Amino acid sequence: MEDAALLPAIGLLRPEIVAQLRKENESSSAPSWEINDDPERGWEINDDPERGWVSFAWGIDTPAARSRVMKELCERWRDTGLWPDEISGFVGALCWNAGPYNASARTRRLGREPAEPVTDAAEVEPLSGWAGSLAPRLSLRCVALVLGRMYECYNLVLTNLREREKGEAGGTKIEQYLSKPFLESNHLVKDYAAHTLVHKSSGCNLLSPPSRKPPTRSIAEQRQASREEKITNDDVARLRHLWFLKEMQDTTCIRCLHSDPNTVNSTSVAATAVREGVEVLVLLQQLESENTSMKQEYIDRFPDDIPHINNLPTDCYHCFILKDANMVISCRQYD
Repeated sequence: MEDAALLPAIGLLRPEIVAQLRKENESSSAPSWEINDDPERGWEINDDPERGWVSFAWGIDTPAARSRVMKELCERWRDTGLWPDEISGFVGALCWNAGPYNASARTRRLGREPAEPVTDAAEVEPLSGWAGSLAPRLSLRCVALVLGRMYECYNLVLTNLREREKGEAGGTKIEQYLSKPFLESNHLVKDYAAHTLVHKSSGCNLLSPPSRKPPTRSIAEQRQASREEKITNDDVARLRHLWFLKEMQDTTCIRCLHSDPNTVNSTSVAATAVREGVEVLVLLQQLESENTSMKQEYIDRFPDDIPHINNLPTDCYHCFILKDANMVISCRQYD
């Protein structure tokens, strides 16, 4: 069964959108929808599956037109501020899809007989489900995207707000957000007190969709981040003792400001000596660390002990040519 977009309130679109849709419809060889420009024409919606839907309806069969219509209507719905909390939360889990109008949906005009079905009547599902009293008035077929699978939500019906104020039939059902067959067939549990809609097999709450994962970084970005992290770690290891030296320097400067420049301050002398000693210790520690890293890198060149003299090779010949001590050097040595 094709998805049906029933648009009894096409006049709610912006004028430029309506003009563009009308132009596309007139240029088509087989117009599939029409526009109602008469605001006095009323609407009647019947939620009886045996009778079918009674409403003025238009089908939009071009993907570009469907996309513009749905975008415009969704913006209008959010601007009205009349959405219930449950519907507002559930919109994030819905994938709205307005497909071409299907005459087999048992839709007819006021005072006329139902249209002839395009497909076999046995293939037509009974239209039931959501009912509401929100503005603007609209009936469309929607599809829920639940955990990667597509589920039909049947029809969402938005009636005129004036009907709700008058207390007419069909204008008070705002509590029925999802039909019972839909919840049973898709294994969903609705908790009105906790405002949750949970998928039983996975435990996922559709009214609180999980946050999106951060975008994956490219290999170049990962390498750059790794290099920056390594540089930071090296700086931290190198500056491990600088906080102590900085504190000693600040203390020495403060005490020198309050002392006589011609008088030798024993405290500053001691602080200077301690600082020099700390610098020597830091240098020795750095040299020891470099020595250890060098031995680890060339471990095959640094044995634990030299071999015994009996195990040394005897077939090696070494020749030392000494320079003449009386010779005058008249050129550069590296030549």
